[in-house]
This record gives sequence, C-alpha cells and structure tokens, in this order.
Amino acid sequence: CWLLHMDQEKKEKTGPRLTKKFLKDHCMQHKLYSTPYLNDTLYLHFKGFSTIENLEEYTGLKCLWLESNGLQRIENLDAQTDLRSLFLQQNLIYKLENLDHLKKLYLSTLQIAHNKKIPNYRKTLIARLKHLTFLDDRPVFPKDRACAEAWASGGLEAERTERELWDSRERRKIQEGLDGMVLLRQKALERKHLEEAEPEDFITVLSSQPMSKPKIVVLSDTEDEKFGSVASFEPSKNELRGEPKEKSFALLELECVDTPEPLLLQTESVTNKASTCLIEELD
Repeated sequence: CWLLHMDQEKKEKTGPRLTKKFLKDHCMQHKLYSTPYLNDTLYLHFKGFSTIENLEEYTGLKCLWLESNGLQRIENLDAQTDLRSLFLQQNLIYKLENLDHLKKLYLSTLQIAHNKKIPNYRKTLIARLKHLTFLDDRPVFPKDRACAEAWASGGLEAERTERELWDSRERRKIQEGLDGMVLLRQKALERKHLEEAEPEDFITVLSSQPMSKPKIVVLSDTEDEKFGSVASFEPSKNELRGEPKEKSFALLELECVDTPEPLLLQTESVTNKASTCLIEELD
C-alpha cells in the first residue's frame, strides 16, 4: 500500500511544478512585486500544474487564479489569510477536502465548476463557507444558504421544509405588494373623481364613504371674517338657512371616519340675498 501511494504521488507530481523559481520568474515577467507578500493577485491558470505548492511566502494574496490546470486537491492554502477570490474551475478535483482553513476566511467568490463530479458540492460549500456570496458565477442568496444549512443538518426533508417556508414568505410578500398597489390605485381614482365632480353633486360622490354627521361652515370672502354658525346636521333635518354677505361662499366640513382631518369642500358662490343650502341626508 505504501508503494502504491508513493507511485500515485509520483504520477501526480509529473509535469510542470509550481516551484519558487517559477513563481519568482512569473512575477518578473508579469511586472509584479519581487517581494512575495506584496502581491495580492497571482495568475497561475493554464499552466498544467497538478499540485498547489510553494505559496507559503505569498501571504498577501487576495485573488488566486488556478483554473484549467491538472489540480486534484484543494491544499496548501493555509498561509493565504486574506484570500477573497479563488478560481479552481476546469481541474481534476474529485473531492472536497481541506476546507477548514477556507471556513475561517472571508472568501466571497469561489469557482470550482467543471471538475470531476462531486455530489451535492454546491450545498456542501454554501453550508461550510459562511461568507461565500458567489459560487460558480451564481449568487448565493439567503434562501440558498438557509436551505443548504437545513440540508446539512437534517437532510432532504429538512431542506424541503425550509424551502416551503421561504416560498410561502415570498408569496405573502408579493401578495401584500399587490394589495397595496390596488389600494393606492383606488385612492387615486377617488381623488380624481372628487376633483372632476360638479359642485352640486359632491355630496352624492362622498355618500359612499363612511363618515360622521356633516357640518356647515359659512365663511366670507375675507380670511379674517367668519360669520354664521357651525351647525351639526341631524339626519331628520334637510335644510340649513343663512344670510351671508355679498360674494360669500359656504364650505361643507365632512368629518370622515377613515381620515385624520375633516374634508372641506367649497359650494357655489352666493349673492347678498338669502340663500338656502339644501343638504341631502347621508346614510
């Protein structure tokens, strides 16, 4: 068994190697820093590497490109404490391992698609990497995380229950938005109807709204002079008579149930002659 293991390791390490000399030459070629820890990005894709190694001195890396190589494991990334983006797509990775260090990082982007088939790899990575926001060009939404964590703790049944809860919340939120839009539309139509209504039939327009007893307030055309009286209008009385001065007008004050302030609506202008305001009974 030990010999087989050694042969396997030897086969894995054949081909191009990620050596310290290669990394130094690579940095010089791409005009990066010669001091390893000053580099925050390394482009090591399409090189044919089979193992991640010799990155211990590159502690300042935030973005590491290792796509399209021959990598079989996620390993030797313990020194990269500031890593934010890791690109491992199109390799030969067949197993998710050595994730304990990645769990401690604020790793937000991980690309690991187009490797060997790994069962439930998306749920596993989302559940274990708490800060992951993008996985394989797809956002990680709160619903995805909640369902993945439910699957990790309770299996498919727990995931199904959690997904149903999220679906019901989303449907309720959409329905509340639609109901609010309908209510706004109704109020807008009522305001438009009131603005377009004729003075003689404004009472009929408002009769459909729940309201208390209306009052008549007779005002002059000047702001500082008020005369007449404020009379509560009983359902059995249909007339309120007054003798306003010339160019006066009457305001009908309606105290509605569902509005914080009474509604004041202007009637037709009246002359110096005695006038009668006939008010219809409101149910």
